[in-house]
Amino acid sequence: PESPESLNLRDAAAARSAARWVPWVSRGIMALLVVLSLSFYQRKVAADAEYQALSSEYRAFQQDCARQQAKQERLYAFLNDEHTIPIRLLSTGLVAGAEAIAYFNEGRKEAFINPTRLPAPPAGKTYQVWADVKGEMISMGLIDGQTKQLQAVAFIEGAESLNITLEPEEGSKQPTVSLLYVNA
Repeated sequence: PESPESLNLRDAAAARSAARWVPWVSRGIMALLVVLSLSFYQRKVAADAEYQALSSEYRAFQQDCARQQAKQERLYAFLNDEHTIPIRLLSTGLVAGAEAIAYFNEGRKEAFINPTRLPAPPAGKTYQVWADVKGEMISMGLIDGQTKQLQAVAFIEGAESLNITLEPEEGSKQPTVSLLYVNA
């Protein structure tokens, strides 16, 4: 059996040994906590920046949706207006089956074209819409032949006929009659 004095000496030696390691262990734990805190802080900053970017993108998306909805509502009201008249522009024979639909509303002074069955124009070319007013061809604007959606064109009062020609990409001052695709 050990004497009480030897037990006290051994306990005292163990206490001194532990006292030497406690500051180093506590410093290591503190350093680890500092590193973890910095890591979490950096992740929080990155997450906050990503959240701000996504919030900004979401707001832009909402605004775009609102604009698109307003545009669709405007088109719907235009098409359902009792004074809106659809006009089928049929192929002149240059391209079999070519067709477009014009929508005119004299009360609103608005016109739209839907190039439903116009072939995609070749590179460097586009479609141009013309109104024949007392024998003079007046440009109503260019339309995108790549899309089959309604496209706004200028409203020309007194149009006796509508014509769509294939023109250079920037449009023409006079229609290229030899490239008249559809008319009505």
